[in-house]
Amino acid sequence: MVDEWADRVSGLINQIVDIPAYEDRAIEGSRAPHRFCWRGVWDRVVGVVADWRDGRKPLRSHPEYGRHYYNVLTDGK
Repeated sequence: MVDEWADRVSGLINQIVDIPAYEDRAIEGSRAPHRFCWRGVWDRVVGVVADWRDGRKPLRSHPEYGRHYYNVLTDGK
């Protein structure tokens, strides 16, 4: 059986990506974005593998608390 995921790159990037301003619901965290820009390259989201929210209250010293995170598949273009 051929591993269909063998050519996929996966990892926790832990970097903020740019999301188009017109994607209000994605920016507020109520759904995954349809596209995003990372390192100057725009990617289209074709699937959401997982999503989770950091349940801690955001603090000035830790603004990442309370964020919504997505593990997505892109079209790779």
